[in-house]
Amino acid sequence: MNRAKESRSTRRARLIREGKSWRLACLEAGYSLSTANRGPKAFFRDSPGARREFIRLAEEEPYNPDLTRKIAKHRLTKAVLEGKSSNVSREVELLGKFKEHDW
Repeated sequence: MNRAKESRSTRRARLIREGKSWRLACLEAGYSLSTANRGPKAFFRDSPGARREFIRLAEEEPYNPDLTRKIAKHRLTKAVLEGKSSNVSREVELLGKFKEHDW
């Protein structure tokens, strides 16, 4: 698809696939600051159709091991820098157990 003709929702899903945070992906896709700050949970709360469409768009391209590694490193680094307790380290550990990753 021509990136110039992408809809905002498609662009946001692509940016999230590329490892960007929800907020940054929303802002780069052209959503307002208030929409970006609401977060995905608030955004999809009242719209199951939008949630299904987003999941379809976000999962459209399969992850390859290199892209998955970049996303995992990004999320782990972000969790460490923000100092927030999260399950990122457990997620990275589980991903590393898949033989295609070999971490």
